[in-house]
Amino acid sequence: MVKLDKIHELRKKIDEIDEEIVRLLDKRMEIVSEIGSVKKYIGKDVRDLSRETEILDKVGIYKDIFREIIRLSVAIQVDTLYGERQSKDCRSIGIVGFGKMGRLFARLFSRYNEIGIYDIKKTLGEGRYNVYSSLRELVRDVEYILVSTPLSETPNVVSRIRKIILSEKLMDKKVFDIATIKERVVKELEKFPRYTAVCSIHPLFGGNVVWTKNKRIVIVPIRGREEDCRYFIEILKPFEFNIVYASQEEHDVAIAYTIGLPYYIGLAYGETILNMDREKLSGFGGTSYSIFSSYISDIVFNDKPEFIETLLSNAFTKEAIEDFISRVSKDQSTKFNKDIIRKLMSMWRKEQHIEEGDN
Repeated sequence: MVKLDKIHELRKKIDEIDEEIVRLLDKRMEIVSEIGSVKKYIGKDVRDLSRETEILDKVGIYKDIFREIIRLSVAIQVDTLYGERQSKDCRSIGIVGFGKMGRLFARLFSRYNEIGIYDIKKTLGEGRYNVYSSLRELVRDVEYILVSTPLSETPNVVSRIRKIILSEKLMDKKVFDIATIKERVVKELEKFPRYTAVCSIHPLFGGNVVWTKNKRIVIVPIRGREEDCRYFIEILKPFEFNIVYASQEEHDVAIAYTIGLPYYIGLAYGETILNMDREKLSGFGGTSYSIFSSYISDIVFNDKPEFIETLLSNAFTKEAIEDFISRVSKDQSTKFNKDIIRKLMSMWRKEQHIEEGDN
């Protein structure tokens, strides 16, 4: 247990360092953009190969990382130099909820757009964004509205935004969310008037992401309003995400098995060994124990209880859990004989392109 606690403690420190790295990279990109403006004014080219070589010579084993930093820096200067961030293309995006994901999208979108934030728990926000004291003010003022509130609150927040738009007859608004479970959110988005564009998206990554290229985002169109998605794809385009499409049901079923069920298994395993001498267990535990223990500590118990509760209470997750439980019930405890195990292993290895082992 002591060893696992130490790993958890060290990983927390790594998370803090990663957040600081992201903050410094954001600051670096701001300065890069300023340099781009100066280059535009004096007529200087974006690429400075001698400067790039100078940087790479100083960073030792981190050259590959800095090559990517330079690539992104050049892209930002190209945006600045050739006017891709001119006011006619600059959109106003309001972000409701300023947790990790809200802060991530504020950082990303601020490269090309004006950003406003509203979060009742963090009204001070950050100096680089426009901070709104009420949801109504933000909805009135911006074109795009991204809801990045906790999962349990998102449907109600989306409903409030709709009522503001209707009561004030606000035209040309575009509303989207990043909720993990879509069923209740999509039902609320379906109620919006046709003059409001709506779409639901799900980033399949966390708030500490630095490089966005090829990171997956699921687009969940609202039935009958698939055309609305083009507005949201447009603001995501500069980040080179890997965009995939799914219906609300396809999305929620997949999330039930890829996030909901693993969380349930982690909780059940954690509860099972809770009252055991875990320090002694760790002395016997090998790879399997380490993986499960790390999973419980670093993923399951790192999320807010409200998120986990909402995730597990979803109908599709409940079905996935019941499916799992039926497979491990007492009357099936002997079902996995060596022949079935070998068959499952063979099928799994073939699907995952894994070569057969010696055991």
